[in-house]
Amino acid sequence: EDEGGEKKQGEGRYLHFDASNVDHFYNAHSNRQGIAVLAFEVGPNCLQQLFERYSKLHPKLLPTEYKRGPKAYENEASVLEVCAYYKGECNTPIADEGTRLRFLERCVSKEDGTCKLPGVVSVPADYRDCHPAYSDHWVSNGKKASQEVWI
Repeated sequence: EDEGGEKKQGEGRYLHFDASNVDHFYNAHSNRQGIAVLAFEVGPNCLQQLFERYSKLHPKLLPTEYKRGPKAYENEASVLEVCAYYKGECNTPIADEGTRLRFLERCVSKEDGTCKLPGVVSVPADYRDCHPAYSDHWVSNGKKASQEVWI
């Protein structure tokens, strides 16, 4: 905590659950809803390679908290987050902090074959009184749909 008793960013056990992530998203999207994170499971030993490629080719897309590399959560998974886009044109090296890509790599082989986000526990599904919700597609940053980032 700082002098005012406020919790500093990233102090919690799981960086991806830090409340500052929600603030970053809403600040970048003018307090509108949307998709904040797209997550992908990667194979063994791939996370470090992704980090090295982003560090070399797109260092501005690495958020400050991941500049040193993926976060390893013992006996769970390792996590790397990157910003999904640049603001404006690709040759403008300013990251759009509104949408992130989250890459997960298992630390141990799970018997049930799952790769859970560190800190998440499984609970039995209960579908009583629920309503279906679907995301039919994901559009890029909405500013320039043809913009792509190659890694």
